[in-house]
Amino acid sequence: MNRTSIKVIKRKDAEVVANAETQNRQVTEQAAAFSEIKIERRLHRKMADTVSDWIAERKESNRIKEISSIRKLFGDESSLSRTT
Repeated sequence: MNRTSIKVIKRKDAEVVANAETQNRQVTEQAAAFSEIKIERRLHRKMADTVSDWIAERKESNRIKEISSIRKLFGDESSLSRTT
């Protein structure tokens, strides 16, 4: 015959358990809020990196276009050096 253990909670113990649950819930909510802040910061950083990459690519593309247009206007450097 197996005996089942029964835990008796007194009123004072119930208050302590309720307070502990409330504190645990607050800690969990704070951890979740902190986690959300970290995720938001990471996403913001990732977005800023992406925009920075776009700007760098755009500058490089513009530079290549400018060099190409100058070469078209004045001719290639190799042809200029042959004429002199």
